[in-house]
Amino acid sequence: MASHPTVVEFDTNRREEILAAMKEMKAAQGGWVNMSPAVDVEDLPEHPGPKLWSARGPLVPLCTWTPPAKKGTAPPVLIGIQHGAGGKAVPRLRDLGVLVPEKWRVQSDHTRRGIVIAAPPKERDDDVLKWLLRAGGMLCDLPYKVWIAEVYAPT
Repeated sequence: MASHPTVVEFDTNRREEILAAMKEMKAAQGGWVNMSPAVDVEDLPEHPGPKLWSARGPLVPLCTWTPPAKKGTAPPVLIGIQHGAGGKAVPRLRDLGVLVPEKWRVQSDHTRRGIVIAAPPKERDDDVLKWLLRAGGMLCDLPYKVWIAEVYAPT
């Protein structure tokens, strides 16, 4: 289990620090990275509505990347996006021009829990990260300029 995360602010064009962490996690076969658009608190609605019975996820998307697990012959890299876009995300992303690559497998596309996608372990980390940030950005209806990552390094 990881301890406290390292928090990193980054731009979609400056991903080096996140990519370095991903490389280390792949080698260690552990850890994960959570990323969200850095939405200014003043841009959040005052009353987002009741959450308890809502069929929607968070207003600000939460994107997660995890390295291949230790078990199995070719375990995938798993990525996920919790979002408040309502409805299934994969068709919406497709309509916005963000297609899930052919070799990737959508494992779940749930209105509240979000999407989970398995990418082949040999897929380039930067390609996976760029896709994840693009998709997460498309599912964010609030303004932002940079991303915040919480890097949970393996212990």
